[in-house]
Amino acid sequence: MTFSGLALACILLSSAPAAPEAYFCTTEGRTLRYERRWADSSRRDGSLKWTHILSIDKVSRKDGKTLVDYSSTFRTPDGKLMYGGPILLRSEVSREGDVVVDLASSTASALSSTLGLKAESEPCPSVLPAGMNASTLLENASFQVKCGPLKYRVVVDGRKVEGRQTLKLSCGTFDCIVVSEHKVEKGPGRNRETYSRTWYAKGVGMVRHDTFDASHRLQTSELLVQITD
Repeated sequence: MTFSGLALACILLSSAPAAPEAYFCTTEGRTLRYERRWADSSRRDGSLKWTHILSIDKVSRKDGKTLVDYSSTFRTPDGKLMYGGPILLRSEVSREGDVVVDLASSTASALSSTLGLKAESEPCPSVLPAGMNASTLLENASFQVKCGPLKYRVVVDGRKVEGRQTLKLSCGTFDCIVVSEHKVEKGPGRNRETYSRTWYAKGVGMVRHDTFDASHRLQTSELLVQITD
């Protein structure tokens, strides 16, 4: 390439629009610390339920996608490890900034870690678009996970964007999109119906997650309390 051609290429690259930022963290080595507390309505007076450390372990790129391998580690209020250890997960971010998470694989990983059994599932991709707004409806999801002799069924529906909200937390101020959904889980030791509302910020991912029981009473609230590089 001639000097003039190289200069032109540099100009074109510098003027090209940046890829949309995703509603997920793609910074390798970063950790996000959350605290989940019982709501006052649960009559546990805001006491700590668990701490959750989300670690971005590896970020790679393939076929135009950004692959994020991450892990979630949960501990009880007295520091005991939950679910048998870290839960290993993966998400994909498209060129357009859409985040894709395999809900079935994520559930299988959690069950396998908890029960110490091999888990199997068919893929069930869930997309969190970069261009969400208050009128965005998200696709429902339904999947089954087999963990040893045990079978679990999960249905997620009513997924929609409620709007935008700015959250001021101890670790910063975040411009968030708010997503609500309804979930039914059926299986040995895990039969429940819940509603949830989740706040997502671009470049970060989940900032807050509220869970409600079948009667829409707030049960827990999980907040981002620290970001570490």
